[in-house]
Amino acid sequence: MTVEALLASAEAMLAGKSNLRQTSIERAAALLARQALEMRVAERLSPHGLDPATASFTAQLLCVQGTMSDKSVPRRAANLWASLSSMVHHVGYEISPNGEDIAGLVRRTIRVVEELSPNASKCDG
Repeated sequence: MTVEALLASAEAMLAGKSNLRQTSIERAAALLARQALEMRVAERLSPHGLDPATASFTAQLLCVQGTMSDKSVPRRAANLWASLSSMVHHVGYEISPNGEDIAGLVRRTIRVVEELSPNASKCDG
């Protein structure tokens, strides 16, 4: 799947176009958005010779900062990844995120993924 297809699937799930239970939909949408973000970071770093399998995602995000003039984009990506990860690994004794929370994260992920595009104008590398 492409980054765009993952994000479109996350949006479709949140719009009710799935047979999963609501709590499963929200967690699955967060997982798809997080995967799209990870894939886009890997795409961004690929021309620079970094194999994503050899570095943690945190290290990859640090490397992305070196490829961009706007350092706020990788910082927002790091915050999104942490938020999406907490949604994916949600435990039963915490208050569950609702669909609006996840939908907001998916929308923010779409914007950041666009800004992280290897063809984005903010690229220094």
